[in-house]
Amino acid sequence: MRSTTRENSPCTGAWGCSVKGRGWLPLVGLNALIGSGVTLVLPAVLGRSVDSIVAGADRMQWLIAIAGLISLGIAASLIDAFTGATGVAAITTWLRHRVVKQIGLSLPLPPSPPSLHLRAALSCSQ
Repeated sequence: MRSTTRENSPCTGAWGCSVKGRGWLPLVGLNALIGSGVTLVLPAVLGRSVDSIVAGADRMQWLIAIAGLISLGIAASLIDAFTGATGVAAITTWLRHRVVKQIGLSLPLPPSPPSLHLRAALSCSQ
């Protein structure tokens, strides 16, 4: 009977395989919140910037805010790409090792070579 520990248990349900890449999940979640916030706030800041340019008011603070938001959005996209690839690589590595282990356990052992005495007896009889 096979043991069913967490280390060698198969992926079950929607979240079973995500356990293997769980080290990156908090960063992915925080990054998603930051990226969503930037996406939601950027149009409002752009509108305020246009309003300040038309009104002739101090527009540098809004341009700095826009540059900061765009930089934050770019950083969030880069972090998202890196953490996503790293998580997928961790899960793929675990799955590959598991498949190789299963295939290795199911293959029959190669036949052992005949002993030296048996080979000598066969070669003499011919």
